[in-house]
Amino acid sequence: MECVKKDRNHLRMTLRSPSGRTEKFIGFKLGNRAGEIEIGKQIDVVYDVGVNEWNGRTEIQCKLIDFQIA
Repeated sequence: MECVKKDRNHLRMTLRSPSGRTEKFIGFKLGNRAGEIEIGKQIDVVYDVGVNEWNGRTEIQCKLIDFQIA
């Protein structure tokens, strides 16, 4: 988990589902909430799946909308 961009306003992390699948997530304007998450703890998330096109690459992007400790 890390806060990204110059103002550290966005939250980027990789999450693992109960089945073991991992996905990258980006939470725009959620950087100030990074302290709420402990590595290894379960969280419930609300997210939107979209496409990210950047630097000539296209990939699935999971946009984190909100989260809470499970």
